[in-house]
Amino acid sequence: MVTAVDDDGLTRSHTHTYTIKPFGDIYNADSPIAYYRLGDASGDPMKDSSGNGHDGTYKNGQDSGPVGISGDGDHARKFFGDGGYGFVSSIPAPTFQSSLEAWVNPDDMRDQSVAGHGDAGEISIQGGLFVFKHMGTTVTSDVGPAPGHYTQVVGVWDGTTISIYVNGERHGQVEATKRPSSSSTFYVGYGEIRPWFKGKLDEVAYYGRALTPNRILEHFLADPPPVGDEPVFTGPDTPVSNDPADDSPDTGPATGNPPVGSDDGTHGNAAPESGAVVKHKPTKNHSKKRAKKKAKKKAKKRNKASRRGRSTGNLAAKKCRKFKKNKAKFMRCQAKYRKR
Repeated sequence: MVTAVDDDGLTRSHTHTYTIKPFGDIYNADSPIAYYRLGDASGDPMKDSSGNGHDGTYKNGQDSGPVGISGDGDHARKFFGDGGYGFVSSIPAPTFQSSLEAWVNPDDMRDQSVAGHGDAGEISIQGGLFVFKHMGTTVTSDVGPAPGHYTQVVGVWDGTTISIYVNGERHGQVEATKRPSSSSTFYVGYGEIRPWFKGKLDEVAYYGRALTPNRILEHFLADPPPVGDEPVFTGPDTPVSNDPADDSPDTGPATGNPPVGSDDGTHGNAAPESGAVVKHKPTKNHSKKRAKKKAKKKAKKRNKASRRGRSTGNLAAKKCRKFKKNKAKFMRCQAKYRKR
């Protein structure tokens, strides 16, 4: 529960419940057809974490890479750009809607494929920008990857349009109504459009429905902030420390990728402490100023009330202008509007 007290002494309390879920559970809540975390040891199959049994195979120049983006210790996959990839044969293509998602960290800005399912959808990098292709229709984002950093990319087909999302925001959309109708090979680190990927890939997921913008953003926000960029909470009476040796615990919103914590069970990194109070305590000088301000307001109200019903000289002149040729009527009119 968080309680806030304003300068006038008004108090408001709000209780919020946070549920912390494992990273993989966030993706599986959207029922992927196949979900590859890519943290498999060398020589192991490319494990499908969706529970649908679409395990795949790694080939050629690739290996288990560094710790990935999930914050749970799972590793990414390192692809060497010279023939290495992962694949799964004969996955049926969704015929009404689909989404393809990956976290991409290329070594450079070369043209290369990220992941794809033939004509049913493929994400690639072309001309330094992210591209999503579905049944011969292409949408190109207005942003590209940042070598050395992970970027979330999602291609979505909702039955009538295809859209591309980068780091939780839509960056392109075009009309696309053609529907796939066959089974084909699903590739990671390779595709039918561009050559093999060079760099690191993580958390590749394929869905049989169109992810909503809100869910795509929640997937992006589930990525914990990198080490050294943890959240820091500064209350109204708490001085900000610039000392790197200050090891105070972090308990508030992140300055980089913010954590998610909500009633619908999304993943988060930090929650407010129970009973935390954020309070402005007025000083004596502040109380005096507030009292003077209230007295001034009351005086202004009284003055306004005393003028009620009285017209100004300008108003009297305006109302009585039509009687200027008749002095008696003009004087009576003036007296009427000047009367308190």
